[in-house]
Amino acid sequence: GFRMAMILRDPRDAVVSLVHFRERVHDPVDIVSAHLHDCVHSHTDRLRATIVGFTHGAGALPDIAVFTRAFLPWEAWAGAVAVRYEDLATPARRRIALGRLFDGLVGLTDQDERTAAIDRAEVAVEPARSPTFRSGRVGD
Repeated sequence: GFRMAMILRDPRDAVVSLVHFRERVHDPVDIVSAHLHDCVHSHTDRLRATIVGFTHGAGALPDIAVFTRAFLPWEAWAGAVAVRYEDLATPARRRIALGRLFDGLVGLTDQDERTAAIDRAEVAVEPARSPTFRSGRVGD
């Protein structure tokens, strides 16, 4: 059956991450990138535009509340397991969040296999050591 891991993020942190990312990567075809690059010229104004939403040409980015609400129904889908980014990024809560993911997605019944899998995943999402899990911190 279908399984999906959802990593949810505090909307305030999502705004900051989106703006930081769009300041580094400019894609003129992407509406958000084009607007933030071409029409908004300070970091503070980019944050504000991402929070309140904007239109750009024929496209638009809704305000952050509307944007975030669009993803919430996914959590109720059969086969979906949600964890918070903040739990994965915080060492004291990381193992519990990974356990939820493994229990919901993989369903390892052998305790030693489960522990070993979580150990490997814990290294893979350690922001300071992982090449794939972003290096930001909660609040970035």
